[in-house]
Order: sequence, then structure tokens, then C-alpha cells
Amino acid sequence: LLVMFSLSVRLSFVLFFFFFQAEDGIRDRLVTGVQTCALPIYELVFSYDFEYYDNDQLKEEPLFNKDGVWDGDWIRYFEGGEKASQRGYGNGRPDGIWISWHDSTFVKVQEMTYKDSLLEDNYFEWWMDEKPKVTGFYVHGKKDSKWSYWDKFAHQRFEIYELDRLIFKWGWKYYDNNQV
Repeated sequence: LLVMFSLSVRLSFVLFFFFFQAEDGIRDRLVTGVQTCALPIYELVFSYDFEYYDNDQLKEEPLFNKDGVWDGDWIRYFEGGEKASQRGYGNGRPDGIWISWHDSTFVKVQEMTYKDSLLEDNYFEWWMDEKPKVTGFYVHGKKDSKWSYWDKFAHQRFEIYELDRLIFKWGWKYYDNNQV
């Protein structure tokens, strides 16, 4: 039994009673624009409607496990081929590093880690010039410890959390003209 999954805006399931053979399980781009990954006979084979930019650059590339659930890195690309985002999944749930990049500078805009669908460990955001915007720490999906925030002028403020409860915050207030 072969089940093919098509995701663009919707999921559609098509059942086939034959085995589609692809060389060494490598994804092949078919004339229809569908890529297929072949698995041993009697296991499910998944298909995804891959989308492409006008220049034939792939827009996104997901990975699925044998049950048709997101598993592994889901990568999105900019039109020029640079990564736009990378999101880790484990058995359909956020699990692993999630990174996003700026569309004009291709430097990281955000990085965080999920474990069992909860934010965990370090959290980072950056301005387009690669200067820090936010740094913090999560414990089981809750803000914890010191969080630092920088505005576009590199003025910093701090917040201290204990499992999502704000304990303390400190920082200067600035006027639009950059004066304290």
C-alpha cells in the first residue's frame, strides 16, 4: 500500500496499490512537480507537492517519517537558494533547533531550540547588522534567568525570570532623539 501526501495549502491523500520504485530511495522530480521518496515494499511512500520559484529554486523541503508525519528538518529557501528558515521536528512536533535568516543580509534573525514541543535552552534574536536584539533562556517552555534586550541604538535593558514569572527588570528609558 502506498500513500502519497500532497501539501501545498491542503493535505490530500491518494492510495495506490502498487510500489513506486525510485533509485536508492532518492527523491526524483517528476514531470508533475511532485517529488517521491521510495521505501521498501509494503511500507508507505510519501509525496509532497514541492513548490518552486520562477528560477526553479526550491521554496521548501520538508522531511516525513514512515507514518507521514513531519520528522527532521523542514527547510525553507529564499529565491536565490539561501536558507530562509530551518525548523526541526520529531514525530510531528517541534523538536530541535529552529533558525530564521534575514531576507536581505542572510544573517540569522532568530535561533531557538525545542524539546518535546517546548522551548528549551538559549534563545537569540539579532538585528540585520548582526548585533544582538534579544538573548534569553527557556526551561520547559517558560522564560527563566536573565533576558537581555537591545534597541536599534544598542541600548540594553534586562529582565530576570523564574519559570515565566518576572522577578526584576532594569533599563534606561530613552527619548526618540536617543537621550536618556
